[in-house]
Amino acid sequence: MKAKERHMLKDYVSRIQDADLVLVGIGPELSAYELIDFKTEIQNEHYQKLLRMDEEDKDVIWMRQAYERHYLLNHSQVSYFKKLYHINVNGFFNEHFILKENTDTERCNSFVWFGSTGVIHKGLDILVEAFAKLPSKRLNIYGISKQEIAMIKPCIGRNTFLHEKINVMDNTFISEVVEKNAFIVSLSCSEGMQSGVATCMLHGLIPIVTKETGYESQNFIFEFSDYHLDSVVNTILHTSSLSIAEINRLSRLVYDYAHKNFSLISFSNRFECIIKDLMKNNNE
Repeated sequence: MKAKERHMLKDYVSRIQDADLVLVGIGPELSAYELIDFKTEIQNEHYQKLLRMDEEDKDVIWMRQAYERHYLLNHSQVSYFKKLYHINVNGFFNEHFILKENTDTERCNSFVWFGSTGVIHKGLDILVEAFAKLPSKRLNIYGISKQEIAMIKPCIGRNTFLHEKINVMDNTFISEVVEKNAFIVSLSCSEGMQSGVATCMLHGLIPIVTKETGYESQNFIFEFSDYHLDSVVNTILHTSSLSIAEINRLSRLVYDYAHKNFSLISFSNRFECIIKDLMKNNNE
């Protein structure tokens, strides 16, 4: 573990040492692997005491990938937490949007990257290089900071377009992002759950993501198997080769699934259930 990473871990641990409830996966938090490896590695009594994540100590709400939760269960690491809850991220939904069937073949070849800062972390450099090899496809990029454009500009082909940040609640989000793209892509190497993906799914865009983006496997969620350029290109080619009828079918499944799992209402209901359970357990 590098010195910088160790410093981040120590700072993270010091911030949660007095907490009864810990939310993991919102913002640049640390993964299950890092926390567990850190606990195993540190022998100094001061930091063992500082961690205070021994058995029956913390309640944790986990906004993390399914495979990390499986890692915890399979390696008997749940004993580090008093109780482990899972909650999905929420996206934002424009109430003016109505899901319609797509009849535009050009849209079936259009992909959107809807993110923020950290473009290398989110794999955008690999994506723009992949699309440079796919001249018949289109990549629309939203949310990238001006400071980071220079990082990917040398790789950008003629079929990749940079756009300004956009307000999801504006009608231009519907007309420019939703109605001109069929897929939302993310090649991120680590997320709690990527809210930009959830937002696009709420509007029927079909996700093509890495497992590290934080979403449970579903038959309408496509996964990049790895970060190799040829593999990314092949995955994009496969999804864009689907018929319009199949894309419409998957879009409806994505829309329904997202509204059940990633709406503000579903987040609020789940969070309320967790808090009620915590209060009940603490009162017993």
